Amino acid sequence: MGFRFRVRPEGAARSNSLLPRRASIYPHRSVRFIALTRRRGVLAMVAALILCLIIGFNSFDLFQLHARIAAFFLNAAHIPVSGWQYVEIFPGLGPSLAAETSVPLFRDLPPLASAVFIILFVVLLVVAQRVALTRNFALFLAFLLICSAVSMVLDPNFRFSSSEFTQIWLRNEICIWMLLPWVSVTLFVMLQQSFAKGLGWMLLLETYAIFSSALRMAFSHAVMHYTGMLFFPLLWFAIGLLSNLLYVLLFYSISVHRTSLKAWGSRA
Repeated sequence: MGFRFRVRPEGAARSNSLLPRRASIYPHRSVRFIALTRRRGVLAMVAALILCLIIGFNSFDLFQLHARIAAFFLNAAHIPVSGWQYVEIFPGLGPSLAAETSVPLFRDLPPLASAVFIILFVVLLVVAQRVALTRNFALFLAFLLICSAVSMVLDPNFRFSSSEFTQIWLRNEICIWMLLPWVSVTLFVMLQQSFAKGLGWMLLLETYAIFSSALRMAFSHAVMHYTGMLFFPLLWFAIGLLSNLLYVLLFYSISVHRTSLKAWGSRA
């Protein structure tokens, strides 16, 4: 252990510019917290249960709303819809309307679809090579494209009809819609200083989940109408599972940022 001594020169004036010692150190942003109470925890759980029951008991109406939003986007994109039919989602939750759009087989795809497939695959490889941060993600997307191409070559007749795709999509989405209230309890309600604002974030997230699901499903229908099942694994991961995670993280980030500004103020 070494010591360093500093000797004040003789005759040097003493400095009176020392700041007064503070009684306590202001907590760093990384260790600040919002106190949680048992009452708030119970109320949050009750709110999540009520919202979950509302979604379950009104699932038929939510499915019809979802279908109307999807129909709006399909019409806006000029995707031909030959008709609508009811598909069963889960027993007890009621059926949903599904649009009937054509999904071509692999051998019936236009040359442009194969060209887009090759270009996208090359772009992903270039991105993986040049941008180290996105390397694993880009290579995984390229792997999904390879799996899709291999499956098309092994079974050129494989495809989902548009109604089957809607059924698979909504079976996945309704589980997420009923799970989101319980996720919102931890991410929003418990972290808000105001219980009412926490409930507002919970309802806003649920509303966005339904709206974005209809938009993403309509986009998937449009892609499958022109390219068949060529991009299905990529769509299911990027437009489906990954998008659900990303919008939850987006809402969480905005919520925490606004709460921090109100609780502790902005950075100096």
